Order: sequence, then structure tokens, then C-alpha cells
Amino acid sequence: MNRNVQKLIFAFILSLTVLFTSCNNNISGDINFSDTADKTVVSGNYKMNTLVLPDGYKISSYASDYVSAISKVITHGGRIYAVCNKIHINVSDGKRSYSNDSMIYSVDLEGGDEKIYPLNGEELEEYQIDGISINSFDIDSEGNFYILVGFSVLYKLNLDGILISQIEISEPGYGDIFNSVKASDDGKLYLISNTCIKILNSDLIFLYDIEINQMNLNLERTPDGKMLAENINTGYNALPLHYYINETKKSLEKADILTAPADVTGAVNSYSVKFGEGYDIYYNNKFGVYGYKAGDENAVMLCDWVNSGLYFDYTKLISVISPDIMVCISRDMFAETDIETETVYDIIIMTRDEDAEPKITVTLAYADKIDEVLLAAINFNRLSDQYRIVFKDYTIYNSLEDWSAGENKFNMDLISGLIPDIMLFNTNMPYDDYIDKGMFADLYGFF
Repeated sequence: MNRNVQKLIFAFILSLTVLFTSCNNNISGDINFSDTADKTVVSGNYKMNTLVLPDGYKISSYASDYVSAISKVITHGGRIYAVCNKIHINVSDGKRSYSNDSMIYSVDLEGGDEKIYPLNGEELEEYQIDGISINSFDIDSEGNFYILVGFSVLYKLNLDGILISQIEISEPGYGDIFNSVKASDDGKLYLISNTCIKILNSDLIFLYDIEINQMNLNLERTPDGKMLAENINTGYNALPLHYYINETKKSLEKADILTAPADVTGAVNSYSVKFGEGYDIYYNNKFGVYGYKAGDENAVMLCDWVNSGLYFDYTKLISVISPDIMVCISRDMFAETDIETETVYDIIIMTRDEDAEPKITVTLAYADKIDEVLLAAINFNRLSDQYRIVFKDYTIYNSLEDWSAGENKFNMDLISGLIPDIMLFNTNMPYDDYIDKGMFADLYGFF
């Protein structure tokens, strides 16, 4: 987002927030100022502990002489692990060459006890394939690293970063493109492409394949030791599908029992699943993270992305340790960078904020989101110690059958007197009618 536009919108939201929380609106548009306003603690509020990566390593940082990135983040055994790459760009006689400075960076769930596992040396020359090339990695129960490089080569390393063995799983640039590796509790490895799941043992010996048909799969280990495959490539605005890997039949088996309850799907539909302590399953959608116990009618919303200062479109949940601790990656839309095109992502440890201070809440409602405004509101929430903007998202009522359901619901609520503090209207909303009926105050006199 353009910095000047961001600052302008931020200032506008600040003005609206102070104005609306110091007065009461009535239907005639008269304004009565009040010295006090009720304060509440918003739900789903988690504190953010952003990891400070080693010097020179950022997520998607670009400079003239190097590129750095975090290619994968996982949690294992009460620790966070991230593959950090820094590719040095060497130019000689008009030709470019690359040298790689990679490592696995690890901290505990409080962001301390830092450990670094180097991934350098002649043994690992294959790491340097077209610059940043580490696609995925995982850790087995014995602490060995399995690292997928260049979509086609799998390495096994010990905790000291020493190469134990390697295998070429497909010919680079041809065959299947493998983009993910997952280690199971029983010593198997699962490599995923868009056409198959390749299963190996911990010695990198091939066992068997499971054919899949253009699925975009993500694998999760379940508490009972099963491997769950989540297919999120099921069509626009469609529910994801879940499968167990049937080791006996060497096939995928539909797992309908994991379909999320209606309060998680709503009209949003898109969600993903995680496993951790405290609940049988966790669901993650664009609003936040929910805990669910088998047999309950509804899930419990735990983390609200917005109330925790994160924007849903740029946040990816990595793991849920418990209802109190979660790990995610989120794009920092407010980072001050030296390069205009630089994209910065943060690795964030989320902890439930039990000591959150009550704040004056302001409702911002919309039936058609405007990223710049919502981002400015989230940034405002991060910085304000008095106010908290909460979102009322009417797009949840939209469906494939009726894309205007959210607008209709918004209109009906306004007519019924359910008027939020700040509203974002698109051209389909009859805002001129509301102005003619005296439902809004003229704010020009306050700016």
C-alpha cells in the first residue's frame, strides 16, 4: 500500500473513532457529546511476539547483492524451526552466480533458547538451485531433518547439519514436482506432488505411491498417529475435502467426520484444520481460529485475527500448540523498508492476552471490503491504547447463489436501526436514500 495513502486513511479513521465515541447519534442527525463511553475487552485477543531473526535474514527481502527468505516454518517438540536462506548474488563479466548461506533457525515457544543449524558446505551444493531452493522440510521423532530441495532432491541430515543420505525423487525440470515433505510418527516419509504421494521409509527407501488427481494437498499428523490429507483445491468458494491415508489399501479414504460445523464455514467455506492440545480439532478461516470437541454443535472461537492485530488475507496459521499458544506467519503491511517492492513477513508466536485492557469499541461495517481501509483500522488497533475497532463483515452472507445477500442484510439492519459507527459503502448501496432520511450526520464541520 502507498505509504501516503496509508497515513491519510489512518488519520481519517482516528478522527472518526474519536468523534463517534464522544457522541451519540440519533435518527435526526443531531449530535450530543458525552464525557464518558463504555469500555469492554474484545474477545479473541491474542498478544503477538514477533521473532527477531538473525542479522541479514528476513522473509522475502531483496537487495542488489543478496536475496533472503524464510522458505518453511514448522513446530516440533515444543520448538519453532525455520529454514533461513540468504543467496549472495555475484556478478562477474556480466554473468551472475550464486552462493548460498542457509541454516535452520530454532527457538522455543517463548522466543528464547536460540539454536542455529548450519546448512552449508560442499556436500550441500544442491541447495543452490536457481537461488532460493529449499521447498520444504520436516523433523522425525529422532530429531533428523528431511529437506526437500529444487522440488526433486531429498536430503536427510542430523541435528548438527551433517548430511546422512540423499535421494533424487524425480528428474529436475521434468517428472513430478514435489513441493512438500512430511515425517510420520512411525518412521515414514510422505512426499507430495500434484499427481501423487510418494511414501518412503526413514532410510529414504521407496515403499509405494498413491495416485492423486490434481489435488493441492496439505498433510497434518493427527493425535492418533494417522496422516490426514487436506485438499484445498476444490473450486472457488467450495468446502475443502479431507482424506486419511489408508496404509493397508495404499489409497486415500474420505474423512467426512472432519467437516467443520456451520459456525465455522458459514458462507465463507474456506478453512483449514490443525491439531493440538485442548480440543479434538482446530479450524482456521478468514476470521480466526476455532476449537472444536467432537459431538458439540458449535466450535469455540479462540483467536480473532482482527482483534489480535492481524489481517486475514496475509496471515497463515502454522500450528496450534494449545488454546493459549499458536504460531503463524503474517505479512507486515506496515513495515518501513528501504526498497519499495520489498515484502516482509513475520514469524509470530500468539499467546492469549489474559490481561487485555478494556477499550472503547467502534464498529466498522462493510459489505464489500476495501483493503486499504481495513489495514489502516488494524494498524490503528495496534497503536491505540484507548480504542478498538471491530469489524462487521457482511460478505459472510454471500453465496454462489446470491452474491448480493450481504448488501441486502446490511440494508435491512440499517433500516431496522442497527447502525454501526463507521460504514464502508459500495456503489450498490442506496446511501443517498439514507442521507435523505437523516440517518447520517454531516461530518465536514469536524475536519
